[in-house]
Amino acid sequence: MITVDGSVLSKRLARHVGKHALKQLDHVRKLASGKRILAAYDDAAGLGVSMRIKAVARSRYEVTRNIDRSLGVLKTGEGGLRAIQDMMKRLRELAVQAANGSLNDGDRSMIQTEVREVVAEIDRTARSTFATEAIRPLGKYLVDFVFAIDSSGSMQDEITAVKNEVDAFKSSLEARGADVEFGLLNVTSNVANKGDSQDRVVKLADMASSDFKTELNALNAVGAYVDPYDPIIEGTENPTLGNQNYPPGGEAVHPDKLNFREGAQRQMVYITDTDTTEVYTGAARTAKEAEAVQAIKDHNMVFSVIGNPDPTVKAQYLPLVSTNGGSYHDIGVNGAGVKAALDAIVNNTPLSVSTAELVVQAGPNTTTEDSYATGIPVSAIAPALGLADLKMSSQADAQAAITAIDDAQNIINGHAARFGAAINRLQIMRNANDTMRTEEESSLSRIEDLDIASETSRFMRTQIRMQAGVALLAQSREMSSESVLRLLR
Repeated sequence: MITVDGSVLSKRLARHVGKHALKQLDHVRKLASGKRILAAYDDAAGLGVSMRIKAVARSRYEVTRNIDRSLGVLKTGEGGLRAIQDMMKRLRELAVQAANGSLNDGDRSMIQTEVREVVAEIDRTARSTFATEAIRPLGKYLVDFVFAIDSSGSMQDEITAVKNEVDAFKSSLEARGADVEFGLLNVTSNVANKGDSQDRVVKLADMASSDFKTELNALNAVGAYVDPYDPIIEGTENPTLGNQNYPPGGEAVHPDKLNFREGAQRQMVYITDTDTTEVYTGAARTAKEAEAVQAIKDHNMVFSVIGNPDPTVKAQYLPLVSTNGGSYHDIGVNGAGVKAALDAIVNNTPLSVSTAELVVQAGPNTTTEDSYATGIPVSAIAPALGLADLKMSSQADAQAAITAIDDAQNIINGHAARFGAAINRLQIMRNANDTMRTEEESSLSRIEDLDIASETSRFMRTQIRMQAGVALLAQSREMSSESVLRLLR
């Protein structure tokens, strides 16, 4: 049918031309961006998948940076240990020299001068490496404090002072970066006061027990004699000398044995107003003292006393407190010196025995597999290495020093090995993360990147169809108008 308004053919041609024009614009948009998916209407499912992969892939770049920063921290710690290892070699060299019989005491005294300096430098290096803000990301420093409290009848005010000050004491240690846990030993033979008539000590709260504050607040002074040695011996269940109140060899675990945390610095604070002779005197006291000293050495424990300021009493405790860097403090009248004593213990606590819990965000997600904690115990200060009292003033001392240095070297070597293993693992994790990021980006490319050759072919096909449509549309309109004019002539 011929009409003035135009033919159906031209309208159909116009519709196809419009459709091809839209397709051509879509091809141009994709070719210009190089992407197959630019909006949800291009491929809704593909867009969702690509966005998830893109988010994870971008996060992996930050994971790489996290691992690099963590490697820097661990390598700093490992470098400090290498420096300490070098100093240990010098110490051993000096010990071997001092052990030679051709040297006299004057020669050895000169060697001892250098030994003191080297040991001091080991201490300084350990503190500057592991107890400063520069490497604080390695984690907090584990410190386990045992309060061994004399609860005999004259100690009520002193016990009250401890109750009042213990929270501030913990806060002060935590402010210095320590992770502190407390244990509690009651030193009394009075069974009515939770005492033990057998060894005059009973464990009221183990390390990190939630009962510590409850038991401390319930503790009161009830008359009974005490023993300053048994808290050390029974609390540690001295492995060298065996258990004194159980079958030979310590087959049974002593009920008062404290369970210190692995890698924690161990400290015991004995609070008393009496001397060491209430239970033992003479040769018996000497033997008991030697046993306690050995227990302190075996457990690398720092033993301090808050006690009677009388010089005679203080002298009785010096063999214990001087064994591994402990200290003696005046308890004061009615416990007035407890606060100052605890403050001094905080200042004397060397925060360089740590568990290096460097938690690395080593993955893009929040699962347990996406984080890694090193968990490296670090005990690098002189007391922890057993070098605080290293002596070479005699040939026998020098020979003993060789063994002590070898033991300390083994400790440092163990720490260095753990640091090395952690560094290697982080490097492996970094390589794995980079590989996964590459594969994820490859997958992302396959999903959203444009096949330029195919898209160009489709673009040319659409362009040809559009040009043909435009030409046909022009011809159809000319043919329609000419037909109408012929009919009207």
